[in-house]
Amino acid sequence: MKKQFFIALIIGLALVAAYFATSVSSHKGQSINITPKTGSDTKIIDAQQVKPMKTILADGQTLSKLDEKSLLTEKEVFDLWLVVQNQLKVGAIELSLEKKLIKLLRQQPNKQIYQDIVKLLRSQDADLNSRRQEYLLSLLAAINTSESVEVFLSELENISVSESNAIYTVKKSMQRLSRTSQYSKLFEESFINMSSDNLFISDVAQSIAKNAQAENLDFIISQIDANDKKSEVALQSLEYLKNEKLVPQLQTLIQTRTPDSSVTQASLQSLAGMGQYESAVALIQWSATIPSSSQMVVETLFTTAGNRSPSTYRAIEKELNRTQFVSSEVKQAIQSVYANRSQ
Repeated sequence: MKKQFFIALIIGLALVAAYFATSVSSHKGQSINITPKTGSDTKIIDAQQVKPMKTILADGQTLSKLDEKSLLTEKEVFDLWLVVQNQLKVGAIELSLEKKLIKLLRQQPNKQIYQDIVKLLRSQDADLNSRRQEYLLSLLAAINTSESVEVFLSELENISVSESNAIYTVKKSMQRLSRTSQYSKLFEESFINMSSDNLFISDVAQSIAKNAQAENLDFIISQIDANDKKSEVALQSLEYLKNEKLVPQLQTLIQTRTPDSSVTQASLQSLAGMGQYESAVALIQWSATIPSSSQMVVETLFTTAGNRSPSTYRAIEKELNRTQFVSSEVKQAIQSVYANRSQ
C-alpha cells in the first residue's frame, strides 16, 4: 500500500508541474491580435506563435540585454520598432515590446520611427489597412508626447478613416489627449488645417474648448467670425467651455454682440452649461437687464444651469435679491426654477 501511495503521489506532482509549465509558457508571448476580419480563411496569429526576441535586435542583442541599459541609441530604438513593425505585418504585437517602445519614445523622440509610421498610415494594404491604421493611430496617442500628437493630428488631416473600430479608437484617443491643455496649440493648428468635412473636426474643436484659456476662446471666436464652412463647428464648441475664468470674457461677448446673434446665444448657453457659481452670477446679472419677453429663455437657461450644478442655487440664494431687475417677471422665472429644485 505504501508503495502504491508514493507512486500515486509522484504522478500527481508530475501532472501539477506540467500544468504550471503550460500556463507560464502560454502567457510569455502575450500579444495584441490585430488580424482583420476578412473571412473564414483569415489566419489568426496566436500569442504563442510570436517568437521570443533573441538575436533579431541591433548587433545581436537580446531584449533582456536592452532592458539592462538605461539609455538606448537611436539605432537600437529603431531596431526595436522594426521588430514591432514586423509583428504588425503578421497580425500580432507582443505587449512587452510595445510597452518598451512607448516608454523609449516618451523619453526621446525618434524622427525615423515617426516617418515610418506616416508611410505605413498612407500606404494601401487590402488586408491590413484598416486594422493597421487603427493600431498605429492608437500607438501615437498612447506615446502622448508633443511629437507623437503632432503626427497623430497631422495624419488625421491627411488620411481617410472609415472603419468603425478605427473611428472609435481615434475619438477615444482624442478625449484622452484633451484632458489637459497641453496640446491646445496643436489642436488649434489642426483645426486650421483640417477641411470642413473632416470626420474629426468637431472632436478637435471640442478639445480646444474643454481646456480653453482666454487666448483659446479668442481663437474660437475668430474662427466663428471667419464666417466660413468651419464657423458652425467652432460655434458649437462653445458649449464645451468649462473654465470659470472665461466668464468675464463671455459677458463681454454678450454685451458687445446683438442680443439675437449666434455668438450671444451660444455664450449664454456656455454660461448655463458651466456649472460654476461665477457663471450663474453672470446669468443673473444679464437677466436683470432684459425685458419680460425673454422670460422663457431665462427659465430655460437657469433650468439647464441648475441641472448642471447646485452652485447655481447658491448663486440665486446670495445674488438674486441683491440685484435690481428691469422685469419682475424675469426675476419670478428665476425664483420659480429655484423653488422647483430637487431637494
